[in-house]
Amino acid sequence: MNRLSKVNNDFNGFHQLIDLYESNRESWFETIDIDIEYFFAANMCSPLAVILDKLIDNLNTITLQVSGKVKNILQRNGFLSEYGYEPVFDDKETTIPYRKFSRSESKEFAVYVTRRLLDRSDMPNMSPELKLKVLGAISEMFSNASVHTNTRYVYACGQYYPQNSLLDFTLSDQGEGIRTKVSEFLNKSLSSVEAIRWAIVDGNTTKKDIPGGYGLSLLRSLIEYNEGFMQIVSDDGFYQFSHEREIFKTFKSKFPGTVVNLQFRTDDTSSYYLNSERKESI
Repeated sequence: MNRLSKVNNDFNGFHQLIDLYESNRESWFETIDIDIEYFFAANMCSPLAVILDKLIDNLNTITLQVSGKVKNILQRNGFLSEYGYEPVFDDKETTIPYRKFSRSESKEFAVYVTRRLLDRSDMPNMSPELKLKVLGAISEMFSNASVHTNTRYVYACGQYYPQNSLLDFTLSDQGEGIRTKVSEFLNKSLSSVEAIRWAIVDGNTTKKDIPGGYGLSLLRSLIEYNEGFMQIVSDDGFYQFSHEREIFKTFKSKFPGTVVNLQFRTDDTSSYYLNSERKESI
């Protein structure tokens, strides 16, 4: 039995998911039992789904054993519906539903982000112009994953934690990873951490003839002022950015794709505008 226990939005939480994949990635035609216990941050359904789909690609059968509060919240966000559980209505309105988007569903993704994330009353107050730019930045991540990493799907999920005044939104893909794309573009072999360092620099992009980095830079600025954080996991690289510091770490094994997690503080009373709107802005 594989166990996921106390999976949170941190290095250890991602490490557990990577260990799950590493322990089973060579399995074929098997039943893989997974016990999810004690706590599971619901937005982490996004990277978990990447791993489970990779295992299913090897013609394995996945069975999930979930109980208590963890079961309830993963039923409310729709994730467990793919694994034989009945859906449960989200009467608490704390979930951003789990969705699996095909590469051609960019419009559906934009509607999802607008309705399920940006229009939430829990989100920091943003001007309509800034909100549109943030939508563009998140949609750019979808485009990067679906067009430039050769992923089949983009996996999205989020969760509001009212007791902690936090809201997480997570995107994952099963594509080639940042290291592969940046190393090919620069024609040099980089580690995953080195590739992430390059990718987060404003203006750097592997897309020819397209200005890069603006979307990521905008999100970093918003998160810095909001005092939330951004995480990127790709291959064996881990990156976390907050208003206090940047953290780079390396896992022992590799995640089969890329994850971007955005965490916002919902107790932020500031209002945010673009510089061009001539108000106190980001």
